[in-house]
Amino acid sequence: MIWRTTGSVLMVFLWSLTVVLGQNGWSVIYSTQSISALKGSTVELSCSYTYPTGTVISTFWYRKYDRHNNPLNLIEDPDYKDRVTYHISDTNNHKVIIKDLRKSDSVEYMFRIKKDVDSWTGHPGVTLTVKDDWIVIYSTQSICVLKGSTVDLSCSYTYPSGSVTDAFWFTKYDGNNNPVKLSEVADYRNRVENRDEKYNHSLTITDLRETDSAEYWFRFITDQPGGKYYGKPGVTLSVTDLQVQMTPATVTEGQSVTLTCITSCTLTGQQRSVRTSALGITVIILALILSLVGFIFYRKKASKLTADDGQGDSLYPVRLSRVVTSTTDQTADTTDIEEENSETQ
Repeated sequence: MIWRTTGSVLMVFLWSLTVVLGQNGWSVIYSTQSISALKGSTVELSCSYTYPTGTVISTFWYRKYDRHNNPLNLIEDPDYKDRVTYHISDTNNHKVIIKDLRKSDSVEYMFRIKKDVDSWTGHPGVTLTVKDDWIVIYSTQSICVLKGSTVDLSCSYTYPSGSVTDAFWFTKYDGNNNPVKLSEVADYRNRVENRDEKYNHSLTITDLRETDSAEYWFRFITDQPGGKYYGKPGVTLSVTDLQVQMTPATVTEGQSVTLTCITSCTLTGQQRSVRTSALGITVIILALILSLVGFIFYRKKASKLTADDGQGDSLYPVRLSRVVTSTTDQTADTTDIEEENSETQ
């Protein structure tokens, strides 16, 4: 199982649950036995434990021993200064958080319980592997949003060495086969915003158009020779407009009409603003309602003229029974139009 978040914990591989049993009631249950995370990210190691009756003096994690051959508390290890935090609960659960991961942090971590008379270690522990390869992890692989809305694309990345000198998103190449920054494309002028934090980058596109539908890639460049990389495959963005479908296609007197809002793809939760789209679909629905009402009154007027000649029915009043407009889902928006016959006076 892969766990991805938009925060600082970038990637965790969960293989199995490790139960380390001891004698006389000692035990440690690790939530995982093997974890992989990106260099510079934050990782959590956790466990639950039991112990015989008595008083627990301290609980801690460690990876090595001091000069007296005693386990060295991770918080007291100079290599982890200001990078380690413990979270201890009252229900015998313990968690260690290690931030700003380094390649040298790739070791086995063990949990230790120390009582007033004896102590015990859960062994084997949790093996952490810190990756420092060229990696880009997108928060999602595909997004479907409404025309006129705003969308956020985000990713996390890491690299072996050096410093990042440039980072950007692109969808196409120039004549020399070089990626063209989205911010330099005329169609996106004044509609894109890039935000870069350490090992995390996000792109915001506003006022989305159907022509924005494409695959978006993130690229970054470092100050090292050959230090260029982009994540492929990227994020596929689909921008859809709302269309209204009328059922039935033709209207007869006394019949209900259903107006259904449809999209070309399943909407996701990545869009942040749908005001323009909502306004557009409202206008479409109102236009259809007015058209239907006009059509019905035209028929009634014709019927009334015929009735005045003694050859037809009288004018029927028209009632709009319900109008519901919603753009939060792809489900149907409906408007029922009913006609009620009135007796000829």
